[in-house]
Amino acid sequence: MKREVKIGLVVFLGLALLAGLIFVSGGRLVRQRGYILEVQLPEAKGLPPGAPVYISGVETGYVEDVFLTDRGVTVSVFIKEGANIPSDSKFFVQGGGLLGEASLQIRRGSSDTFIVPPGPVKGTTTPDVWSVIEEMERNLNSLRSFIDNLSGFIDDEELEDLKRAMKRIPSFLESAEEASESLKGLSDEGKVFLGDMRGRMGTFLDNANGMVSNMNEILAENRQAFKETMANASDLVARLSAMAEELDRGGPFAADVKQLVKNASDAAVAFERFVVELEKTFFSEGGDGDGKGNLPKLLEDVRQTQEAAQSALKAIQKIEVKGDVSLRGKSFGRGEDAYMDVNVALGIKNRQDFLLFGVDDLGDGSDFTFSYGYRWKWISIWGGLVRDDLGVGLSLGDPTSFPIQLIGKWWDDGSGAWSLEGRYNLNDRYGLLFRHDEFDDERRESVGVYYKF
Repeated sequence: MKREVKIGLVVFLGLALLAGLIFVSGGRLVRQRGYILEVQLPEAKGLPPGAPVYISGVETGYVEDVFLTDRGVTVSVFIKEGANIPSDSKFFVQGGGLLGEASLQIRRGSSDTFIVPPGPVKGTTTPDVWSVIEEMERNLNSLRSFIDNLSGFIDDEELEDLKRAMKRIPSFLESAEEASESLKGLSDEGKVFLGDMRGRMGTFLDNANGMVSNMNEILAENRQAFKETMANASDLVARLSAMAEELDRGGPFAADVKQLVKNASDAAVAFERFVVELEKTFFSEGGDGDGKGNLPKLLEDVRQTQEAAQSALKAIQKIEVKGDVSLRGKSFGRGEDAYMDVNVALGIKNRQDFLLFGVDDLGDGSDFTFSYGYRWKWISIWGGLVRDDLGVGLSLGDPTSFPIQLIGKWWDDGSGAWSLEGRYNLNDRYGLLFRHDEFDDERRESVGVYYKF
């Protein structure tokens, strides 16, 4: 076994030992930058673990777990370090759109004191359609109670005036009945209309007589208004009597009424034909071969297409793309003075596996990587094509909780080659790196910077 292979095995054994030490210590060697906060909600409304947490519209954490309690649900969320939440802030669950995923929204308050983790804090849910309907029902009940409280605003004197006014209405009905006798020859529609009007007016009189006993106090406050109303009613009766006399004489007004009834009858027939044709066109069971009768099937096809589009869009939204670009300058060994590396990881939200695409040493040959990997907490392992040969890779460290990260690679380059890279994060996007490469006939060291996207 060659010296380079032995060194590579020793490095990987050291990395595995470090990973085991961190695992046994329960993560105490890794300093997390953030804190856990428990939010109590009446209901989760489909909020899943891993959903984003927004403070004033800015993503500042994620949901770790959701579990049931006796009176609702408790949501455990991770908040990034430095995000202080005022004590009077509002917590609520909200969807991200028509096809967006659920998220936990935090609307910051104006208090000078902040919430002390881990809480718990109280949250609310956004109102739904049923809550609005219940509110409308309560408003209608209040309106009904108000109308019932208006009963009995009439005294005895005003009650007699109202009764005398009601007694004049039958004379108007008699005049209307005489006018209907004059219109017998107009059309069957006119006869049916007048008969229906008489029945409705009779029903109205019965209801009005039943309401008289409950209107005592109304007339006391509106006596003058009722008197004016009765005067207007008397004038209306006089006008209707004049119209009835005009119909009896068969003058121009009677001819206009007859023509009006005929036009109404023609319009009703035309509308009925239109409805029948519309039903045949869109809702007939058999159809006639030219596209008629297919509206239900067309609507079903549109619904299925919409569901397929929604499923495809949800699948696209679950894809996560992460990567980094690094620029290195040689500090020891042979080769070019400057190099560039590009790595892209494709994964799905809430899943640990991923595909790794990359190219190393741009500017000095360009070695390609295409591997399948698995991520567990702060450990990532991948294998497949590594730098144009069969190989494996290992990454230790979580940039969101600890600034130092180690990346090791081994690939079968004839007698075996390996590299070890250490990174120091300056912030969430970029940092510094040192890389050591061992090849068949050379050793190379380089330093540089990287940028994550």
